[in-house]
Amino acid sequence: MNENYLHYVWMNKRVPSIQIKLTDNRKIDILNFGYYNRSAAGPDFSMGIIHLEGTDLFGPIELHVKSSDWYKHGHQNDPSYNNVILHVVYEHDEEVIQNGRVLPSLEIASYIDVIHYKNYRLSSDKHILPCRDSIHKHQNELEEMKVEALNQKLMSKVNIFLDQNRNMSAVYYKLLAVSCGSGLNKKAFDELTERYSLNTLMKISKQNRFNFLLDRSGLLGNRGNDNWEFSGFYPAGHPMIRLKQFIHVLNAIDPLNELDFILNCDFSVFKKKLNVIDDPLPLNFIRHIFINTVIPLQFIHGIAHGSDGSNVFPKLKALPSESNRIVRMWKDLGVSIENAYDSQSVIALYNSLCNEKKCLSCGVGNALVKEPNDTEDCIFL
Repeated sequence: MNENYLHYVWMNKRVPSIQIKLTDNRKIDILNFGYYNRSAAGPDFSMGIIHLEGTDLFGPIELHVKSSDWYKHGHQNDPSYNNVILHVVYEHDEEVIQNGRVLPSLEIASYIDVIHYKNYRLSSDKHILPCRDSIHKHQNELEEMKVEALNQKLMSKVNIFLDQNRNMSAVYYKLLAVSCGSGLNKKAFDELTERYSLNTLMKISKQNRFNFLLDRSGLLGNRGNDNWEFSGFYPAGHPMIRLKQFIHVLNAIDPLNELDFILNCDFSVFKKKLNVIDDPLPLNFIRHIFINTVIPLQFIHGIAHGSDGSNVFPKLKALPSESNRIVRMWKDLGVSIENAYDSQSVIALYNSLCNEKKCLSCGVGNALVKEPNDTEDCIFL
């Protein structure tokens, strides 16, 4: 048994809810199973409601394989667990006391559907995609998850908008920096833009901006930024080259004075604008910046003005798909990836669910778990 499966059971209400016995033989009604917390911090479910001894209790609900896991996970030292109203466990092996009170405990081993659990068994499949051999049978579920994952990825950028006090020029500056950092140097670029704001940088003459940031970046070994990575990518991704490209983009398009252009452009005019000045940028890099900086900014702008942000999707579909390890992995499974909308969707799905093995949060994983399977060679080994 594992905790992810228990989360799935609880989230899908696969246990009785009326007059069920706690480990101390008191009976409860579960009026609301709560809302699943997908983040790593805090109790598993929030806003649960149970009826116990004539009183409705409102609060978080926590799940464990064994009740003693409460102490193994250190919850006794975390105040965010003080208001837990129900401790749901597969096996009750110890009373749990939190904030001076014994937590009501519900043991659910007897309610687990053994056949359903045999179909589950996702976690020990060492392949990053346990659904790989059956995904072709669940294309509808896959398409739905791709759309959901891309929307969630873009919606997550709204936090940058809020952090930057709804200043779209500052948001563009942050997105551009993170895009130039790509994978390994995102943090270093982000730290650089935290220390030197857009307004500060744009007050410096164009010809001096690169040297200004280079001297203060730590890339020359003369500053305290130890976040830079110098290996693990192609030469074109070297941080010195990316810093130069970062300044190139800012010099070509001034986000303080040309914000309307950025918020409304498509790829062709964006590319033309960047290549007006000398030393044109590589086409793949321009696409990368447009996809990971301009598209999220236009999405955020749409959300901020009451739309659903979907106006950016045709612009993604007009671009060729990206080519990287994640995209190639999906293509090898026969998944159709025809444009940047498709590639961004599968990248977002991989990063949010597949890489974390959150198969039970995925429509494809749910469909496979529910399939009848009487053999011992189930793909979920």
